Amino acid sequence: MEQPSREQPSREQASSSPKLDQVPKAAVVEKWPYTDEKVSVSDEANQLFEDGQALLNASTPSHARAYEKFVQAAELGHVEAGEHVAAAYMLGDHLPRDWAKSYEMFSTLANSHGSPRAQFYLALMYSFGIHVNASQSRALIYLTLASTAKENLARMAVGYRYLAGVAVKESCETSLAHYSTVAEEVVSRISSTSGGELVSRIRLADDAESGNQLSEDLIQFYHYRALKADVQAQMALGQLYYQGSQGVARNFKEALHFFTMAHKSGNANAGGLIGQIYAEGSEEVPQNNETALRYFEEAAKENSPPGQYGLGMFYLDGQAVTQDHQKALDHLRKAARQGWPDAQLQLGIFSFKGLGPKGTPNYAEAANYFTQASQAGHVLAYYYLARINGEGLQTVRSCPTALGLYKNVAERGAWSKNLMLAYNHYKAKRYEAALLVYMVLAEAGYEVAQNNVAYLLDKGLARFGMSTHSSYQKAILLWSRAAGQGATSARVRLGDYHYYGLGTEVNYDNAAQHYRLASEQQSSAQAMFNLGFMHENGVGMKQDLHLAKRMYDQAARTSTDASVPVGLALIKLHSKLYLEFWFPWALTAIDVEKWVKSLPDDWDISLMTVLALILGLVLLLRRANQQQERQRQAAAMQAQAAAAAQ
Repeated sequence: MEQPSREQPSREQASSSPKLDQVPKAAVVEKWPYTDEKVSVSDEANQLFEDGQALLNASTPSHARAYEKFVQAAELGHVEAGEHVAAAYMLGDHLPRDWAKSYEMFSTLANSHGSPRAQFYLALMYSFGIHVNASQSRALIYLTLASTAKENLARMAVGYRYLAGVAVKESCETSLAHYSTVAEEVVSRISSTSGGELVSRIRLADDAESGNQLSEDLIQFYHYRALKADVQAQMALGQLYYQGSQGVARNFKEALHFFTMAHKSGNANAGGLIGQIYAEGSEEVPQNNETALRYFEEAAKENSPPGQYGLGMFYLDGQAVTQDHQKALDHLRKAARQGWPDAQLQLGIFSFKGLGPKGTPNYAEAANYFTQASQAGHVLAYYYLARINGEGLQTVRSCPTALGLYKNVAERGAWSKNLMLAYNHYKAKRYEAALLVYMVLAEAGYEVAQNNVAYLLDKGLARFGMSTHSSYQKAILLWSRAAGQGATSARVRLGDYHYYGLGTEVNYDNAAQHYRLASEQQSSAQAMFNLGFMHENGVGMKQDLHLAKRMYDQAARTSTDASVPVGLALIKLHSKLYLEFWFPWALTAIDVEKWVKSLPDDWDISLMTVLALILGLVLLLRRANQQQERQRQAAAMQAQAAAAAQ
């Protein structure tokens, strides 16, 4: 991002900020009324803001009209409307991107009106150097102010900084205090029967290689198989629409349709899941406890876990049946024994709160149930495990364990939906919009967002006018933060940056150190291969062909995807071993490191292409020879048959 010479730029300096002209002129703020004194908000401003909110929350949202209302309300001094408008100017979302105007509005809102949201966005601008010179100390000041005012993203950002030691001294306890506060709020907004907000943690690098979302063609194929009475396809589609994952929106009506098809084919679990749809209720399928009970009882008779769970919850809450805790426990235990995570969660809550027959908490038993339920991603299971480890309930207190769990819960808040928003921007090739949304979440400590910001900068998809070197410098910072949170691909990329000198000086020792960490701690096949290459060619370390072979073999055992490149590398390595044994002078006469550095970046791809062409030619010649041999044999057989006939 292009940085001006002063931290607080003038309008003239800001005139080079990117502009978008898709938005009508009427939607642009022509004046900004806020001064150093608070402005009383008129009824008209309040009404305009409420009208804008209504337009956003409508079944068919109208963002353009909503932001016209927000702009008008902001011009009349409405603070919350000003926050919406300033954020839109910064992100270029629904309004033209104008960082100068965004900075001006956020500064006034933060400094004169104490807006925690404005303070968070100012921290973001200072952290990444958006329109101002980057300053981690200023960013920390604004984050601290916003965190004190209970801005959840700011709380998470401060928690992350104490976790990673960004501009502060690392402190597990301080980080824990911030993340646990956000986690408490997240948990307070979900029910005990809910799995919590589903988070799509898609790494763009992985998506570019293999794709993380279900393609439209694959979904259509499942639809086709479902219509052909394929029960597995019917259940898969039902679960897909019921949970709303893999880029597919949650839709109870569609889920009910496919579960009903599977139920008619005799699938008992489908009946239990139909009961859950009616028990939860939605706009598409109204709640109906009597219908849900009928499906639960029918499924439970067939020993179906979702049926047993649903019936157990009805007995627990006294819905459509007489409340009976013992029957509730019996049904939940049957479902839990079959591995149903919802039942495991409820039994964990029973044990944690001491609601069982003994009437006293059993935290060890609760931890066992929560651990099982957490494997299915239940946010409440993570929360209770965090409490058990953070408070030392019948176990040794562990701040790092509790912190990791609380962080997971905090990242399941409603703001996690922005991950999918950013990904949708990326798929639509709105790379700058994707980068800015990912930056918001990266500042809040989301590892996947840090990874994706680095990826977009690394590939040059969004740089906001930065030079390639500056872009690499920012990328290496984000790779470092993501690697610090255990991201294997980020650790390998750090090694690559030091190896090739991207955004930093060439340093083979640092490159090897990052590769070793990725190899030993995270079993990265790519890191093992890279270490093998360095040992083979004596790049940054003493040449050792035998150790190189060991690393190549280890890479092949770790990942089947490494088989082909490892096979090619071993062919080359065996040639070197042969030369080393018979003609040792040949290896010492070649400056391997200089030769390797002279190769183009894509030399390995070119080599594989040449080898593939050679292999194709060999197969073609072999097929021609086989065909000639078959013709010769056929001619010989005909000659023998003719001779026998005579």
